[in-house]
Amino acid sequence: MIPTDISNCIAWYDPQKYKTLATTPVTKTFDLTYVQSASGALRLCTSIPDQSGAGHTLTEFTSGNGVGHDCRWSNFRHCFYNAAASKAMVSTIFNQFSKNYTWSFTFQTGSTLGTDSLFGAQDASGRRMYVILTNTGGITFGYGGSTETVASLLTTNTYYHLIVSWSNTTGQITAYLNGTQITFVSPTYTLPTADCTIPLHFFARNNNGTVADFTNLIGVGDIIGYEKILTATERLQLQRYMERRWKKDLIFITIDSGGQSQEQGRTTVADWPNVPEYQGAAAQDAHDFRVLQYGRGGDDGVIILGCQSFDHWDITANNDVGPHLNASKTYLAYLDNPLYGDRIRLVIQPGAKGGSGIYNNGSQTVRSYWVAGDPIYDQFSIRSNAMKALLPHYQQALISWHQGYASASDGVTKAQHIAAQDALFTYFRSGVINGVGASTPIELGNLGGYFQAPGANQVNINAAINETPQRMSNTRVTDLSDLGPEAALSDGLHLDPPYARIFGNRKGASWIALAPQPMNSTYGLLVV
Repeated sequence: MIPTDISNCIAWYDPQKYKTLATTPVTKTFDLTYVQSASGALRLCTSIPDQSGAGHTLTEFTSGNGVGHDCRWSNFRHCFYNAAASKAMVSTIFNQFSKNYTWSFTFQTGSTLGTDSLFGAQDASGRRMYVILTNTGGITFGYGGSTETVASLLTTNTYYHLIVSWSNTTGQITAYLNGTQITFVSPTYTLPTADCTIPLHFFARNNNGTVADFTNLIGVGDIIGYEKILTATERLQLQRYMERRWKKDLIFITIDSGGQSQEQGRTTVADWPNVPEYQGAAAQDAHDFRVLQYGRGGDDGVIILGCQSFDHWDITANNDVGPHLNASKTYLAYLDNPLYGDRIRLVIQPGAKGGSGIYNNGSQTVRSYWVAGDPIYDQFSIRSNAMKALLPHYQQALISWHQGYASASDGVTKAQHIAAQDALFTYFRSGVINGVGASTPIELGNLGGYFQAPGANQVNINAAINETPQRMSNTRVTDLSDLGPEAALSDGLHLDPPYARIFGNRKGASWIALAPQPMNSTYGLLVV
């Protein structure tokens, strides 16, 4: 089931699905985890769509004061999160005295407890309905014209699912925390005789017209409302859904990526996507919360969102358009399954280096980076292993690679490129990278048809790449030979964004062919 399978659903706010984000100042395109330097606050939602179909979209409390959106949940799910007070979202829902209500909240406490409001409304006549978490571990409930704080319910760093019902028929409040019913001293209240004049505020309580009690410390997941009291069966169905969605272990599928800049993308359009040429394709470049990466620079050593500009060695080119987001989306679409699809996360370790070569003859004219002693060679396995150490468990899908432009430009022969490339892949498969073994699939792209090397040496290097599956098992070449000059930027070397997306789609198809079942039964295919 999903929450809307239960009747009378009036609102469903899912942090995996947002509508718009505040974008000033933007430091990283589509990176929701990045801190806005001007205020120190997280990326803020200006509106949150209602997934129930009732159309109760949330809008920011005031301009620039929407709720934060971040990847703070312990299992790397996105959540709603406020880093400062004065942030809230306003709904179009007014509590009506003639209706009953049930609200479901999923949240995770932090390392300290605070006074954190989940939602609420209270008008000047004292009609109220709200839920506030206290800094002593209690929960304060507002109902009718009454309030009650139930003490010692919460501890730090813990998952909670709270279901609260207000009956305007019987004047009774009931609540369940992680399936256990909460005992109230005063479980009944005086029935209201008029509708509340203040709409519900989320992540804040509206107290006689003054918004207060802002959520500051907790990560909030799904928030779901119903215009009725749930039956015991419906309540347990909803609880089971939330446990599967939020409490279950995620399935982390890892891919190590390396080679040259074309593997992660390089465009000279510095202000992409804010130029007309590319705006029509913006939807293709929208982030997918299931795609993550191992960051660099200010995000070094941290799992962050994967976007069109993955944090490879040339991290300053943050507005690049590369193939990996589209490749990841293609792969995830194939792996999706209603039993476990929402648990999958694809985590990329981006290790490509612009202009890097793999053949070492000691010459200054040969860009021999992927050789022992060079940082990009030495750190590739180190960074991969450090990334995987952060994941509770993971499944290695494959290695993704794109290399050869430097070899072609530097006059490396076919035989030399073959020897260096195959030795590198054999080294990776030798056990130096956690999760990578002798049969781990390797996907590699060939040189685009638009690329011309001195002496037409691209023909020799392409032959070396294209023949890899004949020499090494479980390898596959993603073909770019049909992409002519129209596919390249003015440098004749890097793909124009529309063609980088095409490359990504082809990569994804190769990943599917090489690793159609990257999950084993231990982590993905059995219990849900």
